[in-house]
Amino acid sequence: EKANFVCLSVTDEDPTRADEQKLAAWYYTSEGGFYWAGAYACDDFVLVTTDDGCSGYLTGYSRILSFDPRSGVLLDALTLPHTGDARSSVAFVPDSETGAAGTAYFTTKGGYFYKATLSDTGVLSDLQSFNMGFMATATPIVYKGVGYVSCSGKGTSQFDAGFVIAVDI
Repeated sequence: EKANFVCLSVTDEDPTRADEQKLAAWYYTSEGGFYWAGAYACDDFVLVTTDDGCSGYLTGYSRILSFDPRSGVLLDALTLPHTGDARSSVAFVPDSETGAAGTAYFTTKGGYFYKATLSDTGVLSDLQSFNMGFMATATPIVYKGVGYVSCSGKGTSQFDAGFVIAVDI
C-alpha cells in the first residue's frame, strides 16, 4: 500500500484554537509506508526508513530516504539488499560538529544492522550491513565505535523477550 511521509510546521497559526487544521509543508508518497519509522532531522536533511510494502517481515525490500527538510525534495534513496521492514528510527553521527556529513545507523525486522555514509548534500553511499540473526525494531545507540541494538529473543516475533547485541562499527 501507498503511504505518505509528511512534514508539518510547528508554528501555531491560530493560538486561540486548540483544534485548527494544519496543511503539510510537503509530503512524499511511498509504497510500503513508514510504519513505526522515526526520522532524523537537521538543517541539511531528513533521514527516514520505509517498510517493504509486503506482508510478513521477510519478503520485500525496504529503503532509507534522504530529503531536503525545507522543500521535501528527495535527495537520495538506497534500497536495502536484504528483506525485512525497516522500522527503527535513524541514528546519525556527524563526522564533525560543524559538518552535515556523517553516518546513519538503523535496523530491520529481517535481523540486520545497517550503516550508510551521508554526504553534506544528503547523498547516501557505502551501505553496509551486519546480520544480527534476530529481529530488531529498536533504534541503535552508537557510542565510541560500537552500535548497541535491542533484539527479539527468538527472532520470530518482535514482542518476544530479547537482549542487546553490540556491533563493532
